[in-house]
Amino acid sequence: MDLKKHLYNSLITSTILWSACLHQGKTDPEDDCLLVSPKDIACTKEYQPVCGCNLETYGNECTARAAGVPSWTTGACVL
Repeated sequence: MDLKKHLYNSLITSTILWSACLHQGKTDPEDDCLLVSPKDIACTKEYQPVCGCNLETYGNECTARAAGVPSWTTGACVL
């Protein structure tokens, strides 16, 4: 009887730990993208799209920065 109880408890504990590990690296991209206050800066209308860390496409780096986006990648966002 004790062996069954021990195996059951081990199974439950392993399942909980495994589940926690699965979700550890999977966060919403917006969780790591803390927008800062928008800045009142002049930007050109040159279209060189960037994908903000909030998964919004901006016309260029300046417009992303002006919107308060702290980081981005080159190119439009692909959803």
